[in-house]
Amino acid sequence: VLGMMLTNIVIMTLSGFLKKTASLFFKNKKKREVFTKTNRFAIKVRQRVGLWGIAFLTPAIFTPPIGVILAVAFRYDRKEIFTKMLVSAIVWGLVMVFFFYYLKAVLNF
Repeated sequence: VLGMMLTNIVIMTLSGFLKKTASLFFKNKKKREVFTKTNRFAIKVRQRVGLWGIAFLTPAIFTPPIGVILAVAFRYDRKEIFTKMLVSAIVWGLVMVFFFYYLKAVLNF
């Protein structure tokens, strides 16, 4: 939980700088494909479940940096991103702890 939240804070505070720096390095003269599978998936998640969906899927499908970058790119409020990502990190942390505790008990480690 702490690692995810530190990642969220760093990316949210540096998002403007990172966007400008990335645009300098990744300038491409060729026309980019706008509707890739990844972009379509992110848009579907946003349209169907909003920030809660992005926050819930961040530890499982998206990685913490990708989840925060998506939330910032969709222009959600930073306090809202932080609180929903915190709730998601705590829930996923508990799920993982109980899963591995149960797995340990089943496998008799």
